[in-house]
Amino acid sequence: MTQLGETVTTTGAFVQIRDLTVTYPTPMGELRAVDGVNLDVYRGEVLGLVGESGCGKTTLGLAMLRMNSPGRVVKGKVNVDGVDVLSLEGERLRRYRWEKVAMIFQSAMNALDPVKTVESQIVETIVQHGRTNKEKAKARVRELLETVKIDPLRAKSFPHELSGGMKQRIIIALALCLSPELLIADEPTTALDVVVQASILKTIKELQERLKLTIILITHDISIVGEMSDRLAIMYAGKVVEVGRTIDVVYDPQHPYTQALIKAIPTIGYKNAEIKGIPGVPPNLLSPPSGCRFHPRCPFAFDRCKTEEPPLINNGKDHVACWLRSA
Repeated sequence: MTQLGETVTTTGAFVQIRDLTVTYPTPMGELRAVDGVNLDVYRGEVLGLVGESGCGKTTLGLAMLRMNSPGRVVKGKVNVDGVDVLSLEGERLRRYRWEKVAMIFQSAMNALDPVKTVESQIVETIVQHGRTNKEKAKARVRELLETVKIDPLRAKSFPHELSGGMKQRIIIALALCLSPELLIADEPTTALDVVVQASILKTIKELQERLKLTIILITHDISIVGEMSDRLAIMYAGKVVEVGRTIDVVYDPQHPYTQALIKAIPTIGYKNAEIKGIPGVPPNLLSPPSGCRFHPRCPFAFDRCKTEEPPLINNGKDHVACWLRSA
């Protein structure tokens, strides 16, 4: 058991999130980007965290790293491998961020320093954590580049000399440089073409299997995670509305929002195939609707949906927050 912070009793989950609420200050008041989320992630699995933009996915990922500034956690617990993350400070927090948990950010160009070579950026991270000297760190860089299928000679390149796909692989290598156990991948294929997308996702999956990583893959596209995730958690308006095995969620979705996300996936190979978008937009989280937050867009909503918030309950197959499934 790691000694990075206060240890807590666990129930077998590698990551435990309980009643987590994260707010951001705005001129119009506090915006609850994550509101009372409960979620478990098990060691060695790939969890897909799916939902439209603005539903709280990235905020939830950043909360696991204590990187929500100017936002703040106002309630709840985040435990990773028995460590109370919200109690970490100073050196313990710094060590935790790279050595226990790392993040692949969605904009590779913004995550890399444009005036430093690939090698210098990765070496700096390794040396700053006191893992080794510069010469050994340089050898580690070459090893990492080979791991993500980039020619080690590219270690001397600057970010502007690399393609989008190569920059994304460099970010993956940087995230892995201190051998974390949990990898949070936030929209890792944003702005890449579909061929490069597939290649990046394949690389992440291969690394997960080879290095025994636990991965949380954040995306708005449920089709991206369908083949590589073990379970899916669906977020809407700051809340988790459905959690289950990928095969169950994709082929037998329980929540109307999940059903709508799946219907919005383009179907290739079918004549006159129609993409069915979801009418409306996610609510303003400064003043979310009462009851179920999806009810203004839900074709199945009835009176109770408008007044009472449904809990996330086990319906025998997965967990779903919907009054239609609570009978």
